Amino acid sequence: MVIDADTLRMNHSLALAANSETLAVEQSRLGILRTSDATLADTQVSILVGDHIQAANVNALLLIGDTIEGDVKPVLDSRGALLFGLAVGGVLGLFSLLFGRRSRRD
Repeated sequence: MVIDADTLRMNHSLALAANSETLAVEQSRLGILRTSDATLADTQVSILVGDHIQAANVNALLLIGDTIEGDVKPVLDSRGALLFGLAVGGVLGLFSLLFGRRSRRD
């Protein structure tokens, strides 16, 4: 579901996308969030964009904020992101070489 509210409180919830001024979330799984002030605890987030974020035991794929306080565990840290980029680039380069040679033969 997609939620648009001024103040949003979620507990043991699941949301695809949310846009709110103030957000309080506990033990939930969330997709894409945009908020000014967020407080999260024991939550998994795909993408969170906020001005002020307070977190306790939060797993996040992408977290963007002016002020971030607390315990956030990124799914991909800088080393993991580098290895992922190298792997994807290598696979795409290999496919490019294989299909490039195949099209030249035809």
